[in-house]
Amino acid sequence: LGAAYAATITTNQMVMEGAPSWITTRKVQSITEKIQRDLEWDIRRIQVKWYLSPAEFENVHHLDASVLAVTKSDDTSVHIGPRVDQSIFDATCGHELVHVVLLQ
Repeated sequence: LGAAYAATITTNQMVMEGAPSWITTRKVQSITEKIQRDLEWDIRRIQVKWYLSPAEFENVHHLDASVLAVTKSDDTSVHIGPRVDQSIFDATCGHELVHVVLLQ
């Protein structure tokens, strides 16, 4: 990963590897707290991984190129694709966390 995507963010609910530099721990906590509050569920810690390569991301989800992010049911991990940017991160992350709650 490039230096702009080298951060690892760790909270009680997730370990996010390869996070872009514009994501802060506080931002992740804010999104997570909203989902937990709205769905009345405490998320157990999950792994979140960012992908810079569309091909590498597609190898993970085996769907089409329109997919922005996926939550894998076998291990409840979240995988975020290269098209997710600052303008759609909150909604995308929140959406995937709803899947996590349903799986947990």
